[in-house]
Amino acid sequence: MTDQGRTTKPQELPADGATLAFDALRHAVEELARNIDSDMATIRRGLEAAFDRYDGLASPADYGNHFERMADDMVLIAEHVKALEISPALRYGPDDYGRMFEVIADRVIVNLHRAKLGGSDIESVTRELRELVYAARDRDQQDRRLLTAGLAGLLLGGLLTWTVVRVWQSLSF
Repeated sequence: MTDQGRTTKPQELPADGATLAFDALRHAVEELARNIDSDMATIRRGLEAAFDRYDGLASPADYGNHFERMADDMVLIAEHVKALEISPALRYGPDDYGRMFEVIADRVIVNLHRAKLGGSDIESVTRELRELVYAARDRDQQDRRLLTAGLAGLLLGGLLTWTVVRVWQSLSF
């Protein structure tokens, strides 16, 4: 302390236990204060870095279109599920299908019997058609032969006429 420019030293007191304990406590508190100051500085730097990063983040993503598309897909899936619910595959059980197959088999057997009985009719119609086709072929062959014979007769008649005229002319001279 100064007193009109003079520096005085604090008087040294005899060291008793209370004074020494108080000095030790004061030194411990001062050391803790320094440690707290350094910890606070570290925390402050960390917070500043976190706020800098937070400020640097972009605005939150807009998921509106994604959710809208998901909602449309859910509506489509619901429609498909509804269509499946009313499909015959889910409405009928194995017993129902067994009965349906029995009815179908009975109808097939009845149709086979009809086809066997009506088979003779089909065979007779087939035979008649075959005969008509053969007759038409025969007529075509007859027409070709007649045409060939006519052309041959015409050619021979012309050749014969020419020959007769030549022979007649040679005899008359």
